[in-house]
Amino acid sequence: MDTSIQIAGKLTIADWLAWKEKMNGASGEAMLWEQAFEFYEKRLHTRYIDPIEVIERISKNQGEGFAICSVLCSLVEALESFYQGKTYRRAEPFKKYFSHPGLASAFYENFRCPILHEAATRNGWIVGVGTKELLEMISGQITVNRRILFTFIKEFMQSYKKELLNSKELQLAFVRKMDAICETA
Repeated sequence: MDTSIQIAGKLTIADWLAWKEKMNGASGEAMLWEQAFEFYEKRLHTRYIDPIEVIERISKNQGEGFAICSVLCSLVEALESFYQGKTYRRAEPFKKYFSHPGLASAFYENFRCPILHEAATRNGWIVGVGTKELLEMISGQITVNRRILFTFIKEFMQSYKKELLNSKELQLAFVRKMDAICETA
């Protein structure tokens, strides 16, 4: 394993392994978990949040919403994979964020997959910014407000940090996920 590979901004696999070494025998210490959260924040900011904000600054509402939503869909999966300490290959990461049981699958099939793989949406799902809700049915189309989705994701990241600092289960999942990232880098 090449421990010089950057996995979170400038943080490397070697940095992660050093953090894990510090954690041996010190499990649950809040300050160390604040440091661990730095890996998460830097990884997600450098790979997702910062690029979205750059695109948003130059936005002309002429189609760049697809690029933003592509990154947001990938980010949702990254967030849930950290939360669960898993690697996903299905609609699973979206299930708990939608009130209606079939809505996560519909989002996955009509929004996430087509955006990521075809630069399109399906079955009346569209990207927008002019709605008051994350999802709004307008004239038979379901508009996904990309700005609200981005806001929800950033709020989730902050609530996850609070949970991570206090949950042994989430801490174990976090370590599992970071280890998997390092092993496959």
